[in-house]
Amino acid sequence: RNISALKRDLDARAKNECYRATFQLPRDERLDGHTSCTLWTPFNKLHIPGQMFISNNYICFATR
Repeated sequence: RNISALKRDLDARAKNECYRATFQLPRDERLDGHTSCTLWTPFNKLHIPGQMFISNNYICFATR
């Protein structure tokens, strides 16, 4: 049980570090969650598939 809690903590830290590095965010920004989504771009009328990432101060989008 302790190993799974440690693994969960290390996984969360790794995801936070990757999130901050990908979007060049401050070190204290923490990832609250992410989900698959599409972004509508009205200028060329396309749905762009990707991932939405949410933290306290940011909503970020990355294509696959």
